[in-house]
Amino acid sequence: KGAVETVTQGLDIFFVVDFNVIIVRRKVHVHEAEAETDEAKAKELFVQAKALGEKFFANNAGKIHTVNDYTTMGNIFIQLDEYPAAVAEFEKAVELNPDRSELLKSLSNAYRLANRDEDAVKAMTSYVNAIGEENASANDLYALANRYFGLAQSSEGVAKIEAADSGLKYV
Repeated sequence: KGAVETVTQGLDIFFVVDFNVIIVRRKVHVHEAEAETDEAKAKELFVQAKALGEKFFANNAGKIHTVNDYTTMGNIFIQLDEYPAAVAEFEKAVELNPDRSELLKSLSNAYRLANRDEDAVKAMTSYVNAIGEENASANDLYALANRYFGLAQSSEGVAKIEAADSGLKYV
């Protein structure tokens, strides 16, 4: 039997046959979960994808991973409302390839979800600066204004007013 067929027989056999299929199976779970309309079923698929991802990283400890490995795990953690874990994965992706500006947008979103408003503003500002404000889409500028709004909500006094004023220029 092939490795893909073996996956359905259990993870222990699966890992012995072909370790590279982990990535494919994890992505299958993610794609199935994203397409699933039943929320409980989707959550279970993301839980399975998380387990496969964790096994992948555990079995490859000390090896170099790709940006996609980290962003895939970050997105899984976001779907499971595990925002601090998502932040850690996106930070690794940015550290691995700081020239990929779109990673800063994903990191900013993870920071926002983790209620790290100041970091969310910094990452989104870095993204807009990296691509050039003139090249930023309306959605990008709205997201940046939204990050400033979150910062204003979590701030006090003068800092609150400054954050709100900074965000207004992107509306």
